[in-house]
Formats: sequence, C-alpha cells, structure tokens
Amino acid sequence: MPRNLPEPNRPGGARQLARMMKPLIGANNGLCFFLCSVPRT
Repeated sequence: MPRNLPEPNRPGGARQLARMMKPLIGANNGLCFFLCSVPRT
C-alpha cells in the first residue's frame, strides 16, 4: 500500500492522485483498474 497518497478529503487530492496514477495507466496502455477505499477508524 503506497504511503504517499493524498488524504481523500484534501482539496485537490483527486487531481493529485490522478497525476500520480497517470504514468501507471500509460505504462499499461490504459488497461488498469484502481480500487480506492478508506479504512474506517
């Protein structure tokens, strides 16, 4: 599990996550599936 992901409720977090995932998506020619969930505390 990556430790440097943005907090889910952080402003701009979704955009930052998309920028982080773009190289992985490109390396897989767009064939990927990302499942994002937040552990309950």
